[in-house]
Amino acid sequence: MNQGQFARALFDINAIRFGDFLLKSGKRSPVYLDLRSIISHPQLLQNLAGVMANQMLPSVKRVCGVPYAALPLATAFSLQTGMPLLIKRKEAKGYGTKKTIEGEFAAGDEILLLEDVVTSGESLLETIAELEKEGLKITQIITVVDREQGGMDRLRAAGYHAEALMTMSSLLDLLQQEGKLEKAQYAAVMDYLTNPAPEPAAPPRRLPQKHAHPAGQRLLDIARKKQSNLIASVDL
Repeated sequence: MNQGQFARALFDINAIRFGDFLLKSGKRSPVYLDLRSIISHPQLLQNLAGVMANQMLPSVKRVCGVPYAALPLATAFSLQTGMPLLIKRKEAKGYGTKKTIEGEFAAGDEILLLEDVVTSGESLLETIAELEKEGLKITQIITVVDREQGGMDRLRAAGYHAEALMTMSSLLDLLQQEGKLEKAQYAAVMDYLTNPAPEPAAPPRRLPQKHAHPAGQRLLDIARKKQSNLIASVDL
C-alpha cells in the first residue's frame, strides 16, 4: 500500500474529518484524525501493520502500542511479524499482580513503540516513562501520522528514534490531488498547520470554599477576607 492509497482509504472510512474540533491539548482544529475506525477494516489494518513492519529496526525485540488507539495496530503487527507483544495499561490493576505492563519481557529488551497520531507527544512520553521504569529500552518509535505540531521534534530532542509514515501536510496534499478536498478547505487547514493558534490560557486558579480540617478552613477564611493568597510572611 502506497501513501496515495492509504490517504484515499482514510478518507473513504471517514477517519479524517474536517470541521471544528476540540483537541486533547485544549486547542481547536479544522481537521481531526480518528484512526480508531481502522479496526473495523481488517485488510486496511493488516496492510498498515505490514508497512510499519518494513520500517522496523533489526535490534527490536518487543512491540508495544500506546493505549488505547494503537493497541489493535500493535496486535496486528505482532501477528504479522511474530514479534512478542506488550500491552501498556493506562492504569495499573487494583487487584492481582497490579501490573502496568502485560506480557513477558526482561530488563534491557529493545522496544518498538507504535502510535497512531502524534500531536504534542504527551501520550507517548507518558508511555515511555512507564516502560523505562521497568528497565525497557525504547529503540524505535513509529507513528502513522505526524500532525506537525511539535510532538515529533519533542521526541527527537529527548533522544528517541522517532519516525512517521506520513505527515499531516503530505496527507492533505494527497487528498487534494485526488480531488477529495476543495481548494478553500485545503488552504484553511494548511494555514492552520503553518500558523498554529497560541496555547489556550490556563483558567485562573481559585481557593476552595471548604476545608475538612478546622485550621485549614481558618486559613481559607483569612485569605478570602484579605483578598490575597498570601496569608502569612515570616522572616527568620
